[in-house]
Amino acid sequence: MAEDPTQAFMAGEHSNSSSVSAHPVPVVASSSAAQPSPEAPRAPVVVTAEEVQAMKESSPYLDTSYPMTAYEWFKLVLLLPWVIVKLPIALIGFILVWSITKLIILGSPINEPLSPTRSRIMRPFLSFWADILIRIGFSFWRLPIRGREHIKAAEDARAIIAFNHVSYMDPYVMVKVFAPCGLAKIGVVKLPFLGDFARALQFLFVQRKGTEDKANKLAIHGSSTQRMAERAADPRYPLFMVAPEATTKSMACLLKFSSGAFAAHRPILPVLLHYRAKYFHPGWGSITSPLFHMLRMLCQFSNSLEVEILPVYVPNSKEKADPKLYAENVRVLMAKRLGVPLADAGILDHIRLKHAGLFVDSSGG
Repeated sequence: MAEDPTQAFMAGEHSNSSSVSAHPVPVVASSSAAQPSPEAPRAPVVVTAEEVQAMKESSPYLDTSYPMTAYEWFKLVLLLPWVIVKLPIALIGFILVWSITKLIILGSPINEPLSPTRSRIMRPFLSFWADILIRIGFSFWRLPIRGREHIKAAEDARAIIAFNHVSYMDPYVMVKVFAPCGLAKIGVVKLPFLGDFARALQFLFVQRKGTEDKANKLAIHGSSTQRMAERAADPRYPLFMVAPEATTKSMACLLKFSSGAFAAHRPILPVLLHYRAKYFHPGWGSITSPLFHMLRMLCQFSNSLEVEILPVYVPNSKEKADPKLYAENVRVLMAKRLGVPLADAGILDHIRLKHAGLFVDSSGG
């Protein structure tokens, strides 16, 4: 039996003598060729009939495994009154949490760390309310977390958190477990509610190319990767969080990873979100009605999620010199521990899917 790579990766002694593609993890076929850089100018999206057929057969964004059966309709009718009762309670709670959050961050400069006192209050406060929302609001009654002992090592190493992005539930889960910071364009600051929560979590707000953000002096200018590396290494901030897949999907797999966070040369803390489902899966792919998808999740007796935190992955010299290799090795490790295939697809495939007009409808078909 081969050595469990987790232990070697933790010490940064893993070998890259063999090709990553030789790793015994199955691969999901893609409907397109290599992914162009998101920074490169995009040509008009043209999708051929052959590509449409390939997407229907293998796209990780199209999952018809959880249709609206008679049992699902029964649950929806039965639990809808309870959902209607919860909504105004949730709205009142949201306004209360937002008001307290705004009060705590009042006068705190953007792109500057919160004072130690504010941070000690803010992070547990948001983590507590995220936990309430997940359990009571969305019926994830049990939320087991394995590997908490690795968080201290990640904080000491100032590792970057990388998690598999599955659902719109993921950000709440990450706030509950870590209350981390992240990356956002400066325009997010101006958004109602969301801007204040991002500030409270001490997000890094950067200028976005091709926008008027350049005129906003509050934005951090220059290389986002360099700024990310600096923020991740700064102990005054929470751990930095990224979703290297850059989008969600509905099938159990790992999409291609963006190499941006891995170019920062920081250690990585892999975090695995194990969503389990029998009748409905929270995975967010290409669907016609996001509102109905959320309603179905709210109308479940119970939803299931387990969080697994792996040991800190320290890059070796080859990975530091090649961020794409670093990203792929972490992806292979995470896929193996999740027990899912590697999908030869990325965010641009999702864009092509939408241009082709392919969606899973509310019936699940």
